[in-house]
Amino acid sequence: MQQIYQIQSPYQQQQQQQPLPVQHVVVLQIPMEDHPVHTTCPSCHATIQTTVTEETSANTHLLAGFLCMMCCIPCAIIPYFCSTTKNSVHTCPNCTAYIGTYNPFHRRRYNRW
Repeated sequence: MQQIYQIQSPYQQQQQQQPLPVQHVVVLQIPMEDHPVHTTCPSCHATIQTTVTEETSANTHLLAGFLCMMCCIPCAIIPYFCSTTKNSVHTCPNCTAYIGTYNPFHRRRYNRW
């Protein structure tokens, strides 16, 4: 009967014994609203109150186009002046990092993290 031996170098033995490192990713769900919120900035790790800027969205343009098609052309500019028809973009006042966006049409909160 013939026996077969497998010879391993010390490097191969050491390589097999080390476990693989595991990296955990934590996702924070920061509740976004149309007003500033208190949170911790994921970039600079400071406790902040977010800075909110309003931006027009596709839904703002669609609402203006709908009002225009309903023969209410003078009213078509109203969505551009109402804050309830715009997205609220939250940023960090310290490092100006993007935190998240609140869309009033979908009532969903879009977070970067």
